[in-house]
Amino acid sequence: MNGLHPLEILGGGIAACLYIPFIYLLLREANTKKGGSSVSFTSFALFFFLDLVVLISTIEQDGAWLFPAILCAGTFLVSVTLLARRLVSITRMNIFVAVLTVVCLIVYYTAGSYWSLYASLIAITLAGYDQLKLAWATPQGDFKYIWLGFLVASLCSLVGAVIKPEGEIGRAHV
Repeated sequence: MNGLHPLEILGGGIAACLYIPFIYLLLREANTKKGGSSVSFTSFALFFFLDLVVLISTIEQDGAWLFPAILCAGTFLVSVTLLARRLVSITRMNIFVAVLTVVCLIVYYTAGSYWSLYASLIAITLAGYDQLKLAWATPQGDFKYIWLGFLVASLCSLVGAVIKPEGEIGRAHV
């Protein structure tokens, strides 16, 4: 990797900035009280492990590591916040994400970092769907803007990873 494209830096910056209001909303919002939570420690702990597989695979592939590193740090901080608030729940989606995480780890250890990168990105996309659906369904809806911001950050990072610093289109390193 010759360097990070400005869009990758922008995507990482947006993601880093989004974790501040996200944690603030977790501490403030009434919909995160026990029993009525749209987010839980279990969900974000599993997201952390998926993000960690992406980060390790990206580094091993000499890819654009900034965005996955920020996501790892952010999901870790959100997990700690949710654990401190005792927002721990197990849902069917959590079980599904746990299975996806195990599959990604199996792919990593059997097929290597190249294939685990793709497996993890697919798993994060599938797992993120439920969170996005919950965010749009809540009456307060403050979280939906955070998720929308993460989508913009992801797109910036992806486009920046695909475009080489010289302006040529290259092999994507997400």
